[in-house]
Amino acid sequence: MKQQDIKVFLAIAKHKSLSAAAEALHYTQPTVSGYLSNLEQSLGVQLVKRTKGKREIELTPAGTEYLQLARRYEDLENQFALFTKTHQHGILRLAASVVSHQYIVCHVAQKLLRAVPDVEIRLSTLEIKDIGQAVEDRSFDVAITYDSPAYPRENRDFMEEIPLFRESYSILCPIDTPLPDRLLTPEELDPAFEIVHEGYGNTLIREWHDAHGFGNSKPFFTASSMLSLPTYLTDPRCWSFVLSNVALQLAAEHPGSLTVRHVSPAPADRICNALILRAYPDDTIIETLLRCVKDFLSERPHLHTLL
Repeated sequence: MKQQDIKVFLAIAKHKSLSAAAEALHYTQPTVSGYLSNLEQSLGVQLVKRTKGKREIELTPAGTEYLQLARRYEDLENQFALFTKTHQHGILRLAASVVSHQYIVCHVAQKLLRAVPDVEIRLSTLEIKDIGQAVEDRSFDVAITYDSPAYPRENRDFMEEIPLFRESYSILCPIDTPLPDRLLTPEELDPAFEIVHEGYGNTLIREWHDAHGFGNSKPFFTASSMLSLPTYLTDPRCWSFVLSNVALQLAAEHPGSLTVRHVSPAPADRICNALILRAYPDDTIIETLLRCVKDFLSERPHLHTLL
């Protein structure tokens, strides 16, 4: 039984319709049905009567009883949020995806500590796939991540999403690459020598591959992450799409072995966002954090600020 299962059940009970609940939560109806089935299975009871032809759903006696518990749960969750807002002064729970942690957040956090020495930063690293659950659990005050999670409309009441910057993709390759040091065309890239990474499977890269005939090509190698690429980019023919900020820093960290190239058209830019819980008690820390992000971006003109 998960928090989101309970929230979906409350929406179903409120709207008396699976389709209306799905619309309110910005989910599809099958998704809402799945959450309800998961909840019923975990409890071992049927909560909703499934009657064909009826537009409004009815709760079973067990569903009516559980509704009272779910409402008490929701009220308790709101009290926890109020307690946090009242007492959590001077502490900032800052979450980040792995790449944004190493190449963005560590620099921004240092700027914040210099600007507000008394703040205590509790920094956690999350996989992008786990950010959505962290939103549901409200386990951070601010999260910086490249991909915004899908979350129900009701969550927007307690969370603000702020686009921070756009980032393009560059090509990271060995320093002895045969690729010329100029703007490349897609036709000059050999898909047989592309090294991909697990974060590679986002829609922007897939769309670029499909548009340029790379869709069915087998890559040379699949690495565990962007950060492990220096280990595998040893054959001079190999290359990999990497976020530009990461590519430049990796090339700077490995000046004798890696370099950067650019291609046009490139994959579409990726957006980095800040997810901010509205319950955070100190607006000045949030404002200072965003100023530190803006300062960081001003030092890196290859990142296109959206602030």
